[in-house]
Amino acid sequence: MALVLGRDRWGTAMSRAGLVIALAGVNVVLGYLDAELVVSAVVVEFVLLLVVERYRTRFVTRTVTR
Repeated sequence: MALVLGRDRWGTAMSRAGLVIALAGVNVVLGYLDAELVVSAVVVEFVLLLVVERYRTRFVTRTVTR
């Protein structure tokens, strides 16, 4: 939602944090219930993380402080 509203820097930071938390924590707990579901979820989340990184490097401008 933040990306749609033009808050690119904040939106990409929150997206990255959420995806890393999901990859590191939620999927571990979910692994005890259904292993096939975890594999597909990890692949989807990793692809989304790569898309967010690509968006950040391509479209989010960096501010230079001097």
